[in-house]
Amino acid sequence: MSYPKGSAVLADGNGRVFVLTPNTDGQVLRYDSSLPNGAEWIHGPRYFSAHDATGGLDINNGYAPIAWDYVEVINSNYSHTIGSPVIAFNETGTYKIHVDITTDIVSGNGRSQSQARITKDTGSGFLEIQGTDTYIYNRNVTQGAQTASINGHFNFNAGDQIQIEVQKVSGTSVLQTKAQSSRISIESFIQ
Repeated sequence: MSYPKGSAVLADGNGRVFVLTPNTDGQVLRYDSSLPNGAEWIHGPRYFSAHDATGGLDINNGYAPIAWDYVEVINSNYSHTIGSPVIAFNETGTYKIHVDITTDIVSGNGRSQSQARITKDTGSGFLEIQGTDTYIYNRNVTQGAQTASINGHFNFNAGDQIQIEVQKVSGTSVLQTKAQSSRISIESFIQ
């Protein structure tokens, strides 16, 4: 007996055999005794990964969104235009997000602090997702580059959009994002 490539053959314990064939690439088999066949094909994790290759974002006059100008990985769960700060979710689900933000003193020699956060478009503009604030301490011009991270699990609906924003909150030095040093990685959970 032959089965289609990539199929799973399951037995129900009563002498019956079921063949489950995935309908798209990237699916994984999930076992669930409550299902008629005891299992189903579902989408595996989907990824988005990008970084800010250019840097130099002026963050001294309030929040500024980081533009992601180099994308390493993008799957069908996400939409993004190169050089835009906006990342859109195409499927409703739970997502794990990891962000590193690096700011640097480009002039001045005073201690300064910057703040970053994840924001979501509410239809009336981008507003902070609660619990995503992080702070970065920049010491002086020779020890200015510092990195902070944001990590979390979030629920998004299809069509939701996010961006990462950063600003200087205190100090006298001029701060910018550092080239090749801010990145974002998003992973969808199996639904």
